Amino acid sequence: MAVPWINLFANTMGGIGPIELVDLPKINQLRVETGVPFYAGRFYPKNTAEEWNFLAPGFVSETPPWVTWSPMGNTQIWMVPVFEDERVILTQTEIYSINMWPRSEEEEEEIGKYHETTFDRQRQNAGWLNSFGVNDTIDPGIIVNNNVIPPVLFAGYVGISEISGFVSEYAFYDQELIILNGTKYGQPQYRTAANQYGYYGDDVDNYQEIALIRGDGRWVKKDAKIDPVGELKIDYDYNSGFPVGFFRENPATSYEPWVITDKVEARFYGNGKWEQYTKIDSVDGFEVPRAGVVMGVRPSKLDTVVFTIKVSCTTINVPDPMPGETELALEDYRRSALETFGSNLTNNIWYFYMPVRYNGIYSGDRAEWLIDQAGINRLQEGLLANNQS
Repeated sequence: MAVPWINLFANTMGGIGPIELVDLPKINQLRVETGVPFYAGRFYPKNTAEEWNFLAPGFVSETPPWVTWSPMGNTQIWMVPVFEDERVILTQTEIYSINMWPRSEEEEEEIGKYHETTFDRQRQNAGWLNSFGVNDTIDPGIIVNNNVIPPVLFAGYVGISEISGFVSEYAFYDQELIILNGTKYGQPQYRTAANQYGYYGDDVDNYQEIALIRGDGRWVKKDAKIDPVGELKIDYDYNSGFPVGFFRENPATSYEPWVITDKVEARFYGNGKWEQYTKIDSVDGFEVPRAGVVMGVRPSKLDTVVFTIKVSCTTINVPDPMPGETELALEDYRRSALETFGSNLTNNIWYFYMPVRYNGIYSGDRAEWLIDQAGINRLQEGLLANNQS
């Protein structure tokens, strides 16, 4: 049997800390949603706190959630044997799942009550459950390194895994790019669609389309009637979460291409699908924009999600005497772990939680870059292709 070493001050040092008292109501709700039998502690990336504060141990520190894009450092999880003759020979750490972090009444008043739609369930089923991808993780920004070689003093007596990298915007699937297209924006490729709807000659510029690039694909509203005054209004069905009056022209067949995971791309076009529908083509020496007007880039409304980390261990009995110094150190770790877990010592699988908040650090630059690709910005530059047939 191997148990995690719980560091009361992991909130300032990194690693596994105790469940914070303020998190207990949320953890009880989270257990029901994930089916996890119990959570043994909270995972804190390194540098969670700006300075060490040994007067605020983890269970009362009320540490805020981790944020996306922040470097996690090389944060280790230590598993130690319960019995003197045990050795931890293998550890398997993985990002087990992502879930919504339950909101308190105060948070609901501040950011609103979370309402799950068909769209949410579809996206969560597609991308929030571990498919054992690269580095035993869901989010490609996170790196899990199993079976790290322990210090010589603890060789054979401690199983160590390490989490590093960063949390990307992988979990925040509900971001949306709103685009307005038509020949009036230097896009001759929409002349055929305009003709199909009865627009010819000088009237072709009256034809417009609205395109929504979402986590579940590209939604289009053809021959959209745009009010020249006021803000563009798009209605969404309350239960399904799908845009009313649109059809899905290009459904998302997989999750990853439609969400933001790359740190470089996040500063510019966001992801490959957003680039695909906003990039500028060159035709006969003229620029032909794929986006006429970028009307908006909607950030995520999910606010905070929670990553469940699963650690399993393989132990064997090796009745060899330990060096005295090692035995004394491990005895302290065992005592801390056993006092924390007591009756939970029934298997070698442990679960930890890590709340993560959406961070819009790149969203401003991203919106500026996307808006700049739009054809409307180039109408006066003489770079656009001739709209006439």
